[in-house]
Amino acid sequence: MRDYLPKDMPESEQLQRCVEFFGSEHFIEVPHQWISARIFATLKGMVKRGAYGNRTEARKRLSGIFEDIAHISLYGPYCDAIVMDTPMAELVRQPTVGLESRYGVKVFSLSNWEEFLAWLDQLEAGMSAEHRIGIETAYPSTA
Repeated sequence: MRDYLPKDMPESEQLQRCVEFFGSEHFIEVPHQWISARIFATLKGMVKRGAYGNRTEARKRLSGIFEDIAHISLYGPYCDAIVMDTPMAELVRQPTVGLESRYGVKVFSLSNWEEFLAWLDQLEAGMSAEHRIGIETAYPSTA
């Protein structure tokens, strides 16, 4: 970050400018930061209320959670839909996260698999002839 600040700016001012950016409304609203912070806060609240009390069961259900949160927070806001495991889908549907309502991304998991398949069918039904030709050209094995 400091590479983009004036070279003649004293180091202490450069560092202060960086601190100001990380505390700014602009940084707070970056989707990745907004989503991941809310997922972690929601998860913490769930744990405080007694969720995941069984350590062995919690490890099983939450394995890979850091990668899941990174993927969801980085890609979710830019997708029409995202498929994830049921515990994560339940987490991002919590009002404190509200991935669907804030970003309009549809969240699918095994808990609404039929809805996912219907959504895919609807997409396929709405494809233009040009789109179908493009897919057949790019992926001849689908023809």
